[in-house]
Amino acid sequence: MSLTVSNGSCENVTTDTVKIYGDPVAGFDLPAGATCTNTALSFTNTSIYTAGSPVNFSWDFNGDGVEDSADESPSFTYNAVGSYDVRLIIGLATGCSDTLTQQLTLEEVQQWLLVG
Repeated sequence: MSLTVSNGSCENVTTDTVKIYGDPVAGFDLPAGATCTNTALSFTNTSIYTAGSPVNFSWDFNGDGVEDSADESPSFTYNAVGSYDVRLIIGLATGCSDTLTQQLTLEEVQQWLLVG
């Protein structure tokens, strides 16, 4: 981008680069397969954002409104069965952000003892 300022007899030109980033779109996959308590569950970030843009992630795994991780694709361990709202906020340094919340349900696993 170039800006020219002139007062009739004098002219000044300045040039600078302007970077335009697209809006981010939050996305993640819930853990696949058996989801048990007291086991680290992996969350895969599938968010879409412009490559090279300064980005940050904020994960809340238990719906309490407190950030539990700022990693791109973190793991989290739940200590009790139940349903949990998992929220990801993806934000750019420009102030643009997007949020996605999905529900994860952990159920009690029945254990069977076979006596033969």
